[in-house]
Amino acid sequence: MDSKGLTTVDPVTIIIKECINLSTAMRKYSKFTSQSGVAALLGGGSEIFSNQDDYLAHTFNNLNTNKHNDPFLSGFIQLRLMLNKLKNLDNIDSLTILQPFLLIVSTSSISGYITSLALDSLQKFFTLNIINESSKNYIGAHRATVNALTHCRFEGSQQLSDDSVLLKVVFLLRSIVDSPYGDLLSNSIIYDVLQTILSLACNNRRSEVLRNAAQSTMISVTVKIFAKLKVIEPIDVNQVYINDESYTNDVLKADTIGTNVHPKEAEIQKDIIACEVNDEEAISEDDGNEGSHGRLEKNEDEIEQLEIVHKTTRSNSRIQAYADDNYGLPVARQYLNLLLSLIAPENELKHSYSTRIFGLELIQTALEISGDRLQLYPRLFTLISDPIFKSILFIIQNTTKLSLLQATLQLFTTLVVILGNNLQLQIELTLTRIFSILLDDGTASSSNSENKNKPSIIKELLIEQISILWTRSPSFFTSTFINFDCNLDRADVSINFLKALTKLALPESALTSTESVPPICLEGLVSLVDDMFDHMKDIDREEFARQENEMEILKKRDRKTEFIECTNAFNEKPKNGIPMLIEKGFIASGSDKDIAEFLFKNNNRMNKKTIGLLLCHPDKVSLLTEYIRLFDFAGLRVDEAIRILLTKFRLPGESQQIERIIEAFSSTYCENQNYDPSKISDNVEDDISTVQPDADSVF
Repeated sequence: MDSKGLTTVDPVTIIIKECINLSTAMRKYSKFTSQSGVAALLGGGSEIFSNQDDYLAHTFNNLNTNKHNDPFLSGFIQLRLMLNKLKNLDNIDSLTILQPFLLIVSTSSISGYITSLALDSLQKFFTLNIINESSKNYIGAHRATVNALTHCRFEGSQQLSDDSVLLKVVFLLRSIVDSPYGDLLSNSIIYDVLQTILSLACNNRRSEVLRNAAQSTMISVTVKIFAKLKVIEPIDVNQVYINDESYTNDVLKADTIGTNVHPKEAEIQKDIIACEVNDEEAISEDDGNEGSHGRLEKNEDEIEQLEIVHKTTRSNSRIQAYADDNYGLPVARQYLNLLLSLIAPENELKHSYSTRIFGLELIQTALEISGDRLQLYPRLFTLISDPIFKSILFIIQNTTKLSLLQATLQLFTTLVVILGNNLQLQIELTLTRIFSILLDDGTASSSNSENKNKPSIIKELLIEQISILWTRSPSFFTSTFINFDCNLDRADVSINFLKALTKLALPESALTSTESVPPICLEGLVSLVDDMFDHMKDIDREEFARQENEMEILKKRDRKTEFIECTNAFNEKPKNGIPMLIEKGFIASGSDKDIAEFLFKNNNRMNKKTIGLLLCHPDKVSLLTEYIRLFDFAGLRVDEAIRILLTKFRLPGESQQIERIIEAFSSTYCENQNYDPSKISDNVEDDISTVQPDADSVF
């Protein structure tokens, strides 16, 4: 950050000129009338007016009277008097300089024209770097400015004029956030910026120019926020978040910036501003004229309550401005939560198509900027892997809006490219659903007739968008075969993909899709053949023939085939499946401990209901005990522990069977807890933190 201004003109002179500019406009266009104007501003300390000190003092001391006519002009007069004898801005608080302008911006009783001039002045101050790193309280000044901009209010007039004012707000917010000083803003302030700009971008009642500017600014701010992940220290990736549904608290608020403000709020704001002017005048006049001090005392009772409220608010704001850390991971999580609320299935009727599409585009931008570092932050990654992917799958399955489907598929392919190795289960499920749509196979996902026989144009869009996967990487099918088809816990995604492309590459598939689908699918098959040929050119055939039976990948594939046969037998009848698993070496031995470890670690292909019935069998008490002991319930509440337990199997229906599982769980849960004996004897009323249940009192 540069600590020097960019202008060759004295910064004090620039600020005084802006004060004069605002005061002149306010005298002409404001509904307030005042006898103090440019003359008062120019009379501060110029040698030309050196013989008019008495007149200046009289004007200044009567600000208490003038403020009732024009309370905002008083702020500029006071600022001019403070700057009058200064040669530079080194010893004046930056927030003091900006305060009169910020009051104009955040006051609903000011016209849009005056607000526009105040915004121009602020833009000049920051563009010319008048408020810089060497300025006093420059952090507080930047934070206060952004806070005022996000709460900009003014009297409404014509829609075009109002939007032109808000356009300046958007540009100024963008210039501050994108500047090096933008890194000094707090999480709460940045979140207010996101809410303000996003509400403008998604409000179709605003002009197209304003919405486009807001959308462009949102993309810029998104890049700024998620670029910070490259310098933020990673969090413990082993940390587990159980049923984290805090994202439901972050939703897009209504567009309230500008003229959409309640009349009572405007009146309160006016009183607060008048109170602040009176507060600052009292400080100045204590050192001046005794008569004006008497007039202040006369009005003291009328403003006492507002003064107390305002002082408290102002004090708290300043303390908060210094106390808050610079923004980082918390606002990134809140932002993803906010974007999730735009695309979530439960909100599909709340937001327009354009809003949902823009939300998908912003999530994609965040992914493109953060890259695979996103997996280093569990809370962010959990949002992507669970609720956001759920929303993606829902849109692919249900929407018939081409633009929405296109944005969703673009986000999906971006996730595959960037986080494919960490989202295998989600990718497998989504691709399976896409195949079922392309092949008109409703049995792959749902019996709902709405999910069957999608329009031809939908199929064309699906195949066009996922074609980027093999276009970007010719070895896509090979890598997918290794990561999915040779993985015991994953489906044969690569083989199923190629089967679907083979069917769709036939000329007759154009009858149920479009003419462009077969060529695209054929291109995918050709890319696989070309990739295989490129690899085979550099391989010695005789050497390959000798090592074919020793290749680890092919062994994994054969192993998976055997494993599927064994698990199918287990799901039909555990009594037959377990001996097969032992025979093939998937289970080390027939001991309850080895069987329990296998069921615990490899249950993705196992029927969870079958596992539950096996564990609760009266003859399998030892197996149940060994299985439950594999869980680590340390530090978890009872409900959290139960939730984790039920991710591995399903409870049976009979009470005696459930009782056996509950008894084993209760015993293991209490063994895992590191209870503090000193807290047991503390009889603290309503203190649930000291509750330490034993095995008999867990339920």
